[in-house]
Amino acid sequence: MIIGALLGAGGLAVVTLTGITDSDADAPTTTTVAPSSTVTPSTAPEPTVPASTQAPTTTAVPESTTTTQPPLRTIEVIVGTDDGPERIDTVALGSPVELSITNPEGDDEFHLHGYDLGGGVKVPAGETLVLKFVADRAGLFEVESHRTHDVLVVLLVE
Repeated sequence: MIIGALLGAGGLAVVTLTGITDSDADAPTTTTVAPSSTVTPSTAPEPTVPASTQAPTTTAVPESTTTTQPPLRTIEVIVGTDDGPERIDTVALGSPVELSITNPEGDDEFHLHGYDLGGGVKVPAGETLVLKFVADRAGLFEVESHRTHDVLVVLLVE
């Protein structure tokens, strides 16, 4: 009897040939093929190497970089003078912003959409609402009067 192993694309197959001897080479043979199975590598832990024979480890340290805060972006809006939906003020992403809004003609309430600032603060006629924030969201954001529902200015943060 001859026992052999074949490694095929699907896994390991065991083949057993019986009935073959030197004296009866012309005798019929029987072949048995075991179903394929997946061979799993051993999960034994790898041997540890003494510290004295290990290669030295290096850690890359990034070069020192200086981060500077973007300059303060000041935007002033006077209702009825320099406001409107066509006014678009561009602000760099990450910049601190100081937005001043004044309605000289009447009491008002202002709101910066997307940042949810200003809503609920009633501003008497002629007084200025100052909103200070960091432009940390990119996109187009409308500043609106809650009294007239007009868009006063659009901030483009990029």
